[in-house]
Amino acid sequence: MLPRSILPKFHWSQLLWLAAPPLLWWALKDIRWAEVWVAVSRLGFWQIATLVAINFITLLSFSGRWWLILRAQGYRIPYLTLTAYRVASFGVSYFTPGPQFGGEPLQVYLLTRNHGLPGPAAAATTALDKALELLVNFFFLAVGIGLIGQWQLLPSASGGYVIGLMIGLFVAIVVLLWAEWAGWMPLTRLTAKLPKRAAHAVEESERQAAQFFREQPRVLLVAILVSIASWGLILSEFWLAMRFLGLDLTPAQLITAVTINRIAFLAPLPGGLGALESSQVLAMTVLGLDPAFGVSQGLVIRVRDVAVGLCGLWLGWQAARKRRAGEG
Repeated sequence: MLPRSILPKFHWSQLLWLAAPPLLWWALKDIRWAEVWVAVSRLGFWQIATLVAINFITLLSFSGRWWLILRAQGYRIPYLTLTAYRVASFGVSYFTPGPQFGGEPLQVYLLTRNHGLPGPAAAATTALDKALELLVNFFFLAVGIGLIGQWQLLPSASGGYVIGLMIGLFVAIVVLLWAEWAGWMPLTRLTAKLPKRAAHAVEESERQAAQFFREQPRVLLVAILVSIASWGLILSEFWLAMRFLGLDLTPAQLITAVTINRIAFLAPLPGGLGALESSQVLAMTVLGLDPAFGVSQGLVIRVRDVAVGLCGLWLGWQAARKRRAGEG
């Protein structure tokens, strides 16, 4: 049984489910389903097997940062085990309202319960992994939106607002990481009025994070390079899926479609429901292509993510049932 503290609880944000049906209706109202079927029917056994294989490699790459950070801190946890924990975290995040967050407490819990890591160390390594992931993600999104603006594929006003937001988030994370490196302990200051136990946990986690930045600059650089490689796999997987569906995207079209797709997942909806489908229709419309390809790609992404999310929930349940070595 998972502890109540890491299980999702009802929150007013769950009412955002109500936004999904209108978004789905807008995305699908003018779609010619016969063309969607023609595109999807191009996916034979070998095409599906290829997409599954590259997605598996992509999922493996997502664990690279976390594995490196833990190893640098002296915690040698098998890579595949961490991949299972990451997939479990994705399952929790995917099926709960919010912009793809929420599964991180499960990662911390599994590290402490199954591997004996102290709570602050587990929290610090997980937070570092997420911070570096967001840093690279917002950088790529800002670059993508900037390139889209250069190609004049989106209205300049809306593009300016979005790129400003992405740059702002990127700068905020850079400033936070720099403050950690400098030893300013910003999170400790912000949480000083929390109950003593919670405040101490934050302080200890932040202290370990600051120590990591100062003592492991090479590991930090390699972790960032791993994140960049993951983005290369994301782009490759998207391009290949579109090609299998019958559409060859140019580099400009690929960056546009992937950028809009990734921004959709920042919407506070479970799994980006409605936002994902709308984003793919919007991307194809902006590019002057048949929106049916966007719906087809959206179906491929939705089936993939639901399958991975369900697998993650099962892996998390299995991992939470295991006893730590030396117990019992």
